[in-house]
Formats: sequence, structure tokens, C-alpha cells
Amino acid sequence: MECDMAPSARRRAFTLIELLVVIAIVAILMGIMLPSLAKARKGAKRATCFNNLATLGRAAGSYNVEFSDKIPAYSWRRNMSYQSRYPDLNNAPTDSRAMMDQCIYILRERAGRTDLPRMTDRIPTRHYSHLVLNDFLAQRLPETGMACPEDDVLLEWQRDPVDFSPRPPSTRPYQDIWPYSSSYQIVPAAWSPDARKGSVTTYTQVEYDHNLMWVGSGRLGDRRMADVIFPSQKVLYFDYFDRHSGRKPMFYGYAQAVSSLLFFDGSVSMHRSSETNRGFLPDSPQSAGWTNYSYAPNILGFEPPTLSGRPTDPVIGYYRWTRGGLRGIDVNGREINTSRWR
Repeated sequence: MECDMAPSARRRAFTLIELLVVIAIVAILMGIMLPSLAKARKGAKRATCFNNLATLGRAAGSYNVEFSDKIPAYSWRRNMSYQSRYPDLNNAPTDSRAMMDQCIYILRERAGRTDLPRMTDRIPTRHYSHLVLNDFLAQRLPETGMACPEDDVLLEWQRDPVDFSPRPPSTRPYQDIWPYSSSYQIVPAAWSPDARKGSVTTYTQVEYDHNLMWVGSGRLGDRRMADVIFPSQKVLYFDYFDRHSGRKPMFYGYAQAVSSLLFFDGSVSMHRSSETNRGFLPDSPQSAGWTNYSYAPNILGFEPPTLSGRPTDPVIGYYRWTRGGLRGIDVNGREINTSRWR
């Protein structure tokens, strides 16, 4: 009896050891492969982000051809009627109000949001400049290509743009249009004058809020590709946050941020902000200084926290406020000289 049982017990013990060895090998392989898979997924999202920006570049190129070299921008003007379907969106008293009317018109037409009322004290150029191209391409909104695949907040809003949550603290009806915003922002010089000229001012950065701008007195829109002197070195659109280089997203204005950038020649690349030119003060172009302001994510509540953990951090304008505007250089070259601009 003992002789018959011993071989069977030994076989069972040997099989168990083999199983444990296999499990250990699988665990080791999983430990090796999982970081590689995560890296591959992150690389795929970065490639999708690049493609989103490249698509914006191609659309901007088509817009240039269709509209006599104009850079895509809101084009409605004060005291004008552009359509008859929504009488409340005609005859705005100012150009900035007319731009917002055009924004709401696009959302009513392309998103079916006929419930949206006229909005009077916002400018759409910061978070909604892309809607001009969406309308040009006759796209249904919200358009997923306007969101970086790492922009979890915007993608969640896009899933239910009417009843989305969490809602930003801004008052209604302005908070209702956040799902139609974009991860990517156009540079202000694409729709406003490069710099102050005499008594005519341009749009500049609000020092205490990274999302706000001081309103200028210069004419808006009508910027043309011919105004761009260095198209391969001048940013057109940029991801507002570095979402790909680290574990957590980071506002583009930090020196160590590495954001995705679309240039006027249609190329897309990533650049560390500290390796780009610092920019200037658009209303004081002759100054050697640059735009300094505060990143204050607690104002809206859904943006990534500051790197310091404090309510605000100091940041720099960089390519958002390029020295010389459209005539300037952001990467791979020195800033142009604006010391004689008045």
C-alpha cells in the first residue's frame, strides 16, 4: 500500500511545483508587459492628439483658400444682420457682442441647441474659436476631435452635452456651452491686432486669471496668413495643458510643461515651454518684458491643480503672447525686435 501511494503523491507534488513556477513566470511577464502596454496606450493617445491638431491645421488651410487668405476667426460685425432664422442674434452693438452672437448661432445650427439664449458679456475667442472651423466643415457638435483624448473632463461633458456634470461654477447660461469648448486654443494674435499702435489697444492677459483677457479697442478678425512671417516657427493652436509628458496634466504656462503645438505651416510637435520664447506685453511692445500672470485653477474648479499646491502659481505667457504677434517667432529662433514699435 505504501509503495503504491508514494509515486502518486510525488507526482502531485511535482505538478503543484510546476503550477507555481508557471504562475511566477506569468506574474513576471505581466510585470514587464503592463508598463509597456500603458506606455503604448499613452503613445496612441498622444498620436490622436497630434492628429486632432493636424486636422485643425488642414481645416484652417482650406478656410484660408476659401476666404481670401483669412485666418479662421469670428467675422460678424456690429450693426449687421447675417441671418433671418434667429432675429435675436442680429444688430449687435459691438464687434465683440457680434462675435458671441455668431458663436450662439453656430451652436443652435450645428448642435441643435435652439434653447441657448443670446449671451452678451463674454467673448468666444478663448475657448470656442474652433467653432468657426466646425461650422465651415459643417460638423455636428460636439465634435470629439476638439478634445484631447487625455482631456477626461471635456470628453465626459461631450457624452451628454445637455445634462452634463459636474458643471463649472460660472453662471447660466454660460455654463451650458462648456461641452462645446476645446482642449486647444488659438493664439490671440490670430483674431486681434499684434500689439498696441498709438492709442489703439489690443487684447492682453488679465494678471489674476489665466482664462481672462482685457478687451482692446482694435478691430477684431481680418488677420491673414500673409501677416505670418515665420509659419514653421509660429504657433497657431496649442493644447492649453501638457497632458502627455507626465503622470498629471500641467498648465502650458509652467516652464517645465511640454504641450502639443500646431504651427501655421500645419506641422505639429511638442515643445517644453522653457525652450520657447517668452513673448511680450502686447500693449507695451517696446518693453523688453514679457507677460506674467497667475494660473488660478480654483476659479473654475475642474482644471488641474497648481504644481505648488497653492491656490495660484506664477506662469509666463510664452507663445500665447508671442513677441510681435503673427510676425514673431516662438521656437527655433530668437525673438524679433519690437523696441521701436509704438
